[in-house]
Amino acid sequence: MQNKKQVHRLKIIWQLLKVTGFTTFLASFFSFIFLAAGLLLWLEPDFTSYGNSLWYCFVTATTVGYGDLLVTTTLGRLISILLAFYGILFLGSMSGLIVSYYTEVSTQYALIVENDKKKINSQ
Repeated sequence: MQNKKQVHRLKIIWQLLKVTGFTTFLASFFSFIFLAAGLLLWLEPDFTSYGNSLWYCFVTATTVGYGDLLVTTTLGRLISILLAFYGILFLGSMSGLIVSYYTEVSTQYALIVENDKKKINSQ
């Protein structure tokens, strides 16, 4: 029974991902992070490895901003602004998707409970 519920919940999340187009947004978000990391590695003199550049992009996109790495070029700063905006859009969209998921799960659960009550009352 538990496994059946998990499969049903996975179907719900997959349906939400397809309907909202979030899978495409997710792919574009991570593609942009990896592309921006490469560009910043090439542009910024203080970024000595792709790992450092990727770390900076992740920290900027999640709006954490530790400050251990800084961009100094104008183009690097523009890329950082885009990363921050894209990260805010991504995190906001993901929050909406999570709320939609739990709303759908609770609706499904309420329907199951209601159907069970009807079966008990009809007997």
